Amino acid sequence: MIIGIDFRPLAGNDQKLVAAAVKKLATLPDLESAFLLGKDATDEAADPIPATAKLSRLQFFNTGISDKGITNLVRLKKLQQLNSTGMGLTDVGMKELAKIKTLQVIIITDAGILALQELPDLRRLTIDPLEATQRLIDRLRETLPKLTNGEYFLK
Repeated sequence: MIIGIDFRPLAGNDQKLVAAAVKKLATLPDLESAFLLGKDATDEAADPIPATAKLSRLQFFNTGISDKGITNLVRLKKLQQLNSTGMGLTDVGMKELAKIKTLQVIIITDAGILALQELPDLRRLTIDPLEATQRLIDRLRETLPKLTNGEYFLK
């Protein structure tokens, strides 16, 4: 089951309203995948994402979610895939992502990619845009033998 919440119609509203909408996802015990869309989906909206037994995929498209919001995802013990676009993720957030040992697929910008060496089950990594050097990519491949798929988008 995929649930998507487009927060663009709520643009300019109180962030608590957006967070309240996300909190309602907890009423869906079979929730497997959720995506949040829009700049009004911020760290406050990431906090109430439910740690349901089946939630394995999260997608953040052009959100205002930063390192702080990513830190809140560590409690999602079944999370296998994360797609996060936007400018809020830095090296700090990448180190937090590396704590989620169940992650297998990550689609992100290139901030702090070496922190992902802590994810032994990582199989696919998409970096957009690629500003990392080939040396960094090679280091990841050396330490992550399961990382067999990747996509690189050059500027």
